[in-house]
Amino acid sequence: MINITNDDVRLLRQHEIIVKVKIEIINDTGQILGVVSGMVSDSCSSNIDSSSDVRRTFSTTIVPDDTTKKKFDLSPASIIWLNKYAHLYLGIKNLRTDEYRWFSQGYFVFTSN
Repeated sequence: MINITNDDVRLLRQHEIIVKVKIEIINDTGQILGVVSGMVSDSCSSNIDSSSDVRRTFSTTIVPDDTTKKKFDLSPASIIWLNKYAHLYLGIKNLRTDEYRWFSQGYFVFTSN
């Protein structure tokens, strides 16, 4: 459960909401292999369905930060592949401090579609 603070409420009342995505890539032993982050470019959607075998889904298109662009080589040997897990965070930029407040969205698996 997330503890909502007064700072979180002020953050959501800003005149402009800037959202960023951060994904920690994790192997089957729980080790963080790398972090991919970037701005949401088009859309971002999530779905929660308690009656489905796959309870949570998330889909987005991001523009990767300069530090993560080289990590997007998609192959079985890369850090992003079907045998890895993703810990997803959504960040909201605090316009006063220029820092992001990260909110965990859960753990996900990569799929081919």
